[in-house]
Amino acid sequence: VGGYIDNLDHLITLHQRKCDEVKQLKKFMLQKMFPKSGELVPEIRFAGFTGDWEQRKLGEITNILSASRVHKEEWKTEGVPFFRSSDVMAAFKGTKNDKVFISQELFEKLSAISGKPQQGDIFITGGGSIGTPYIVPNNEPLYSKDADLIWVKRSEKHDSFYLYSYFVSPIFREYLLSISHTGTIAHYTIEQVKKTPVFFPSLEEQQKIGVYFSNLDHLITLHQHKCDELQGVKKFMLQNMFV
Repeated sequence: VGGYIDNLDHLITLHQRKCDEVKQLKKFMLQKMFPKSGELVPEIRFAGFTGDWEQRKLGEITNILSASRVHKEEWKTEGVPFFRSSDVMAAFKGTKNDKVFISQELFEKLSAISGKPQQGDIFITGGGSIGTPYIVPNNEPLYSKDADLIWVKRSEKHDSFYLYSYFVSPIFREYLLSISHTGTIAHYTIEQVKKTPVFFPSLEEQQKIGVYFSNLDHLITLHQHKCDELQGVKKFMLQNMFV
């Protein structure tokens, strides 16, 4: 019994350590793979790419939108998922939260006005913990809350995974602080998102960077899930292996 529990502890430690190592690598590369303030190229770059990156306002590259308003009394317990800031934060942190929905009928009505979120679109939190991104994973029906979430449409001019990575980089965090006089701002508005400066390399280089950070996120999730599973097994066995 002791050996069995020791083995579980060893596996838990192994996966947690690996998870932490990949998180540290991601943090380091986010600092090195985007140009620092006043510079036009990053410190670390994939082989074969040269030339300066171009800084553009995000609103010049793609459409920045807001969904039509949905009132709380229109929320349902099933139907089309209705994303709020809390859903984006839960997805970003890998935690769970209470989900809400809207009816298919309301979804179709509002989508006719403001359009439907599509795979590769990005939601950015405009209230609370501002500037946190969520990338829409597929074309299944999904709607979002206006004002709380700002809708960045995908376009042929940028790679969505690259832009998502940019939104979690130190250079973007520094920008959010720079547009605040007190160090924190209550809201990140559509107009502010449109004016947000973003460094863009070639589309091919964007795709390389996007895939790289997407793979790191996948590894982090994989090791964290395995760690959580093993902790669940350990808890169950401790409850059932003793009289």
